[in-house]
Amino acid sequence: TCEGTVIKSIVRVAVKILEPGSMEPEEFLSESKVMKKLHHKHLIQLIGVCTLEEPLYIITKFMSNGTLLEYIRERKDTESPLEFQVQVDIAAQVASGMAFIEINRYIHRDLAAKNILVGENNKVKIAKSGLSILSSDVSTPATQFKFPIRWAAPEVLSNSKFSIKSDVWAFGILMYELLTHGDIPYPDMKIEQILPRVKGGYLHPKPSGCEDYLYDIISDTWKKNPDHRPTFETLHWQLDDYFTSDGGSIGLMYTGV
Repeated sequence: TCEGTVIKSIVRVAVKILEPGSMEPEEFLSESKVMKKLHHKHLIQLIGVCTLEEPLYIITKFMSNGTLLEYIRERKDTESPLEFQVQVDIAAQVASGMAFIEINRYIHRDLAAKNILVGENNKVKIAKSGLSILSSDVSTPATQFKFPIRWAAPEVLSNSKFSIKSDVWAFGILMYELLTHGDIPYPDMKIEQILPRVKGGYLHPKPSGCEDYLYDIISDTWKKNPDHRPTFETLHWQLDDYFTSDGGSIGLMYTGV
């Protein structure tokens, strides 16, 4: 037998209850197994699941500041909105987590500020409400997945197919959310107007306060041809190295200033 000392401890966790019928138990288990084996500092840690009967429960690490969408909206009209440098740093953290998903040949399918969790000191982790977070990195049909239209790439809107490159598009929309302090994408459009406008090449205008070089990075994520969009690895190093050691923008280096 193994001898040792048992120490009582308390760990704060988050428990999410899935709506009955929102996910098949087999799919739930399959997705949770994938989540359980992927470990990265910018992916939410799955602690366990409860599948004995509906409703199903997901137990994850507790993040003290809630979702990124809530976090930025709460600060929008206060004396302490997120500063530009913090916005870029958060985007770099998300790109880091997505680069890990990318290299392991998975996709997210629902990347948005509402699915990013914020802890202390503006540290973030990628999550997903409902746990349908990961699929093999192939074009995945969306027939049984209610995808968020305002974050969807043209090929998703047209052909209901997901890939890591459609995640890259959604990442650009997430950056728009960050820089506008939580504005809804395409705020002046009804849902039915989005598909023809996006297919026609419409892009979000540059948010107020966004530097030209950063907007160039964002615009690259919205290339109509998925193959022309950057990888998350590229996005990570672009954002992680965005500011120079003296606090200036790396964009100035690129323009020769």
